[in-house]
Amino acid sequence: MKKLIAILAYAVSIIFTSQIAYSQNNDGQWLLDTCNPAVKYLDKNLDLQGEDAAYPGICAGYLLGIDDINSYSFTSMKFTHDASPRYCPPKNSNFSQIARIIVKYLKNNPEKLHLPAVTLALTALHDAWPCENNS
Repeated sequence: MKKLIAILAYAVSIIFTSQIAYSQNNDGQWLLDTCNPAVKYLDKNLDLQGEDAAYPGICAGYLLGIDDINSYSFTSMKFTHDASPRYCPPKNSNFSQIARIIVKYLKNNPEKLHLPAVTLALTALHDAWPCENNS
């Protein structure tokens, strides 16, 4: 939990330093380059320094944003029946699982890395956690 809070705090600090020109080309290669170091860091297999230290925070912010939108779709569906979630994670899912699922998908599908990051992330999460009524 402390590690997640540190990652999120760092993500917020990065956003406010405005050094994120990365967002202009958020394709699958960008997502892999950003989230693979995050997964290695979570596994304690990578000591990040310099510019690389920003990757876990950027990855966390991006993926948690996708997860928030998915959660909103689920809540919206319950009340208005006009939206549905793209994936249905287990109740105890966390950032670490989300990042691992997406990095594994990207590594297993290199021919798709030119596609938009959000499309690939949602596809990976849908494949891992499909919804019963929205497969």
